[in-house]
Amino acid sequence: MQIPLTTNDIFVNSSDHTNKPHWIETIEEAPGLMHFSPSASALLKPLFQLGLKNGIATYFYTQPDRALTDHGQQGLADFIKKSFLMPCWVANFGGSLEQLYINDTSILEITKSRDLLNLRLATQSVSIANDYKIFIDKFTNDPPAENPCLIYMLTQDKGEYELQTVGDPSVPFIAHQYTTSIQEDFCWLEEAMKDPERSGRLVLIDGPPGTGKTYLIRSLIGSLGALEPDTKFIFIPSSMVESIAGPEFLSVLLSNNSGPIYIIIEDADECLLVRQDQHSNHSGLSTILNMTDGILGAMLDIRVLATTNQKADNLDPAILRSGRLARHIHIGPLNAQEATRALHHYRPDLKDKSFSQPTELANVFQVIKNEPKRS
Repeated sequence: MQIPLTTNDIFVNSSDHTNKPHWIETIEEAPGLMHFSPSASALLKPLFQLGLKNGIATYFYTQPDRALTDHGQQGLADFIKKSFLMPCWVANFGGSLEQLYINDTSILEITKSRDLLNLRLATQSVSIANDYKIFIDKFTNDPPAENPCLIYMLTQDKGEYELQTVGDPSVPFIAHQYTTSIQEDFCWLEEAMKDPERSGRLVLIDGPPGTGKTYLIRSLIGSLGALEPDTKFIFIPSSMVESIAGPEFLSVLLSNNSGPIYIIIEDADECLLVRQDQHSNHSGLSTILNMTDGILGAMLDIRVLATTNQKADNLDPAILRSGRLARHIHIGPLNAQEATRALHHYRPDLKDKSFSQPTELANVFQVIKNEPKRS
């Protein structure tokens, strides 16, 4: 199959854009080389020289400053997987994430900023070159994403990890159903989490069942997703937390990342509890510690939102360390006045009904649901 040439597609060893290749003697003459970083160029030279020796053409493609929707990000991940490209380099320079993928015939370099993605491919495989062209034509002209708040579920199929879209769980933040301190926490997080100089990557929300922890997480997803549209939210069951420290999950993150990554862990009790002794095998806890205060978390801009029913006294002190913990939010029952205010906000027809003691938010909603409507 003939590969069409454009001003962004350099047919190397060709020094022009005609369909009749003109062989060149050194890679420095290749117009596409200037777009690659020094790290990628160092790997490109032996690949190119081997191709020159064996009479094999190298195809260069440069796609600068493209915005990809979530659908496009998945398309890129599928292309990387289909081409058997493996991650070999990742670095963060001045807010831009640089990633390098290689196989025996190809080098793919990706530079990601908050809104834009820059792709550079050099390959001696005609099939990879064609698959790349198909990907570019299909996904880089995607319309703007209508919903920046999609959440993904980490799944495992035949030993391989994948991210599956499960929909949009976001809801508006309703101040009336939370205490004043929770309202302040929410406003603080909106500002702090978009600040690259903030301290801490872990937001821990604790409290008894029924107090609104999950609803608060859903509100944060909507708010943080709107503030940083390239944000990706990944829900991970607590039973799989220790698995995300492995190279398989790292590969998934690298191929799906274009901005901040929020890992959401509900009911993370067993991952957060205090270790019984220094020799305890607590892999889930270690994974969270590394994600929130390690090199990987910093390079990929990983943040963790975790909920627990455990009290602070039962949590491992390492989790609560300043510099790792961005915010520790405790949600307790609403006092009688706050519960009544929430009830009247949703059901103005129940003005004559009130609470006389502290009440969990779930019980307030139970009354809202069960009380018959009044005219």
